[in-house]
Amino acid sequence: MNMTMEMPAPLGWHTLLTTWRPVLGWDLAVLVALAAYLYAVHRAGEWPLHRTAVFCMGLVVLEVSVSSAIGVYAHPLFWMHMVQHLLLIMVVPILLVAGQPLRLTVSAFGDRADRLLRSRAAGWLFSVPIGFGVYAVTIAGTHLTPFMQLMLTHGYVHVLEQVLYLVSGFLLFLPLIAHEPVRWPLAYPLRLGVLAMAMAVDTFVGVILMMTVREPFPGYVAMHQSWQPSPIQDLHGGGAIMWAGGDSLMLILMFAVALEWMTDHARRDSLGGWLESVRANALAGIGGDTGPDGAPLRRSADVDKDPGALDAYNAMLAKLSEHPE
Repeated sequence: MNMTMEMPAPLGWHTLLTTWRPVLGWDLAVLVALAAYLYAVHRAGEWPLHRTAVFCMGLVVLEVSVSSAIGVYAHPLFWMHMVQHLLLIMVVPILLVAGQPLRLTVSAFGDRADRLLRSRAAGWLFSVPIGFGVYAVTIAGTHLTPFMQLMLTHGYVHVLEQVLYLVSGFLLFLPLIAHEPVRWPLAYPLRLGVLAMAMAVDTFVGVILMMTVREPFPGYVAMHQSWQPSPIQDLHGGGAIMWAGGDSLMLILMFAVALEWMTDHARRDSLGGWLESVRANALAGIGGDTGPDGAPLRRSADVDKDPGALDAYNAMLAKLSEHPE
């Protein structure tokens, strides 16, 4: 039973900065992931260095979150558990996804890997409904049900929870922040909408925890030590971290996605492309015919070079400048 486990020393700056407890399973998982990624980089031949760097950074943050003081004190302190939660479900997956492991797999192993990743089964696995659904159920299910008490009394459930956080975050962010070879890529406006909904889930659960007036998990009461905050203060602190910390991270991510949308001229769903399509439709509605690329004006990439559209636009301006005598 985890409640009888040896309690760590009182938390202070020294223990926070110096405590380290290796976790064999996670250590092996990090080493395997690192070796697999570097092997794929070797096979690919050419691969952006910054992609490798952010993926490796994600593995470092994963190791820190489970083996440092964060991992050691995540069990007796709910607020520290919430710090680990945010690292595992948001920070680590975002960094791993930014390393574009699926695109690297295609670069390393060719068309066979590409066909597999674009298959219907993989398409559903990496789809937004699955990612958001797993994320929302994980957030609510591990904090608003007896699951937390089960985690406090059974060590394997704690490990399962950590894996669940990592997987649910990866499935959520993969189709939202990366340009991976998935079956159903998502337009930028929809990405922002899904991120906003995910933020609402974090807000809802965090506020519920902050409004709770009694400690709902007896395991924290049983493990309470004199140096710790009271169980209800600990619970409220964890809820505040989920609300403020989770929302802050999600807002930063939404800003990054919006910035990419505005600057991504290569994608048809970019903000620049959308504005250009609006202008093309307006010119087509007043007499434009085809664009300089020979395509109908509504689908033309550059309407400024279409003589028909510009003549129609000038005619419209002349008509607007007329004054009744």
